Amino acid sequence: MKKPSYFIEHLCIYDTKPRDTMWNFLKWAHSIPQYYWGEDVLISEDENVGADYTFLACASKFTIQLEAPMPRLQFQYERDWFETHPRGINHICYLVDNALNSYNQLKEAGCEFAQHYTEFPPYNGFVAKDLEGVWIEIMEYKMPETFKVPYIEQRYHSFEKLRMFGPVVLCKDLGAQEKFYQEVLGFKTAFKNVRDNHGVIYMIDKRYNVDNNNIALQLKTPCIAPEKKFFEKYGPYISTISYLSGDVEFAYKRALRADFESISAPAPDELTGAMTAWLREPNGNLIEIREEWKAD
Repeated sequence: MKKPSYFIEHLCIYDTKPRDTMWNFLKWAHSIPQYYWGEDVLISEDENVGADYTFLACASKFTIQLEAPMPRLQFQYERDWFETHPRGINHICYLVDNALNSYNQLKEAGCEFAQHYTEFPPYNGFVAKDLEGVWIEIMEYKMPETFKVPYIEQRYHSFEKLRMFGPVVLCKDLGAQEKFYQEVLGFKTAFKNVRDNHGVIYMIDKRYNVDNNNIALQLKTPCIAPEKKFFEKYGPYISTISYLSGDVEFAYKRALRADFESISAPAPDELTGAMTAWLREPNGNLIEIREEWKAD
């Protein structure tokens, strides 16, 4: 069996008030490339069960999915998670050409599963866990003409100079996690600053291209106070949505005007040395705005 290729697609935020949250992002250079409210797309064979998903994009193919609680649609593991992680980022989604092949490959690699391989009307997929229990959703689109989120052209918003860069996962063992994403998902290490298991690693997929797919998965250890606080409470988790900016100071000020909460104004980052600002989005998840970066 040919080893599947995995492509970073989106992260998902469970949100009790997605229509409120989306406005803050829309005021901050984001757009809605796709949404599924009510019965726009039926995920279940039950004709009365539709989705409540809102996708947000910002000059990147990587997107944010706001998912409202839907008890009749969501699995028990999702409902259990929502009880203890209100309004948090619960998974990162990766696209594959054949989800069943991917399921068999990850099973052979020893992964645990939150949801086993299932065939839904618009897609086939499952949810695995990485070495430290972070959810990895795997999807194979069956209805790309109606269910796939349209890709947004990668270029800075002409006014905000802002672009979504990717998700950040806080880890216990950076070396083990790096090896997992390299050997199991086929990712490449593009940047690394780690000493005594403290630091950050940028991982890129096979689709990476600086001109039209400048997206990276960050693996890191807790560094700033909010990361340390939630890591102590939850352990390894998806903490942050990262952005690139041609003008970090300007993008930071615009985020404040969109009612994002400041954590720290732009300053050189301890781990990367890049000019970086930190904020909270309306759900309390972290936002990182860093100066432009590209893989060598």
